[in-house]
Amino acid sequence: MEKEPRKYTEEFKKQIVELHENGKTVIELASEYG
Repeated sequence: MEKEPRKYTEEFKKQIVELHENGKTVIELASEYG
């Protein structure tokens, strides 16, 4: 049985990019938002 890929909203993606631009590392973001 295959897992369905996660579906992220455009708003969520923009928020993650903004957090990254403001100094969050990819590792921090991945552990917080998976």
